[in-house]
Amino acid sequence: MILSKILDEGSQLLKKSNIGDPNREAKLLICHALKINEHEIISKPNKIISEKEIQIINKLLIKRAKKEPYAYIINKKYFFDMQFYVNKNVLIPRHETENIIENVLKNKDKNKALNILDLGTGSGAILLTLLNHLPYAYGVGVDISFEALRVAKKNTDKYNLSNRCSLINGNWGKSLKSNYFDILICNPPYIDENSLHNLDNEVKKYEPIIALNGGKDGLEKFSNLLPSAYNCLKNNGHAYFEIGFDQSNKAQSLLKKNKFEIKNIIKDISGFERIIKTVIKK
Repeated sequence: MILSKILDEGSQLLKKSNIGDPNREAKLLICHALKINEHEIISKPNKIISEKEIQIINKLLIKRAKKEPYAYIINKKYFFDMQFYVNKNVLIPRHETENIIENVLKNKDKNKALNILDLGTGSGAILLTLLNHLPYAYGVGVDISFEALRVAKKNTDKYNLSNRCSLINGNWGKSLKSNYFDILICNPPYIDENSLHNLDNEVKKYEPIIALNGGKDGLEKFSNLLPSAYNCLKNNGHAYFEIGFDQSNKAQSLLKKNKFEIKNIIKDISGFERIIKTVIKK
């Protein structure tokens, strides 16, 4: 079979499964399978594809047709200016979470020694991106999932950051040293349990529920982590929390009850209040 033919068949398969931009996604999966770039698909449409290569390509296309996320199929996801290994044990890093990176870097001297804590680190994308841009910073990533920490370890090793990063299995910040961290970042589960069934199949069938389920009101996990988060931070330490698009008022109330001072509310590209920046005064 020639390259243009398998691209056409792949596009049709994904179109029938209501995959957005099926031609583009089929092209990307074929490129991944054949280890070629998109230019080669355009410039060599009559390239002969072996039977073994066709089997590999079809396996990937079938996965995508079943709504398995592209990032899980290829085990890669770009976040900010880095590429991370991901699998089904961690959430796929979202573009809106990059706002945390931008705001931390905008407000911190890159030549200053800092201790950074990432609660619910998952793939380690947020923490490792910050460490990559803050060469004198030290980071700790905490996650309740051993499998998630294995993913974070792969990424830590990939970017040679093991000497500046510790990964800990734990329940938020409960086992950590008090008054130690300058910066805390956290993207907790914030979808209320009644809304989980309304999520797109790409999310609810494949991404880890433990990293999505925020309890009855979506803020149960958020509320639970705040006391230990407060204890971990130094005086004048800053904490950045990502929240659901409609949770800002309730989240701010919980933060104030736990002695966090609201410093800034950061909106996403759609205008929703998605990140709360706080400061600790002890």
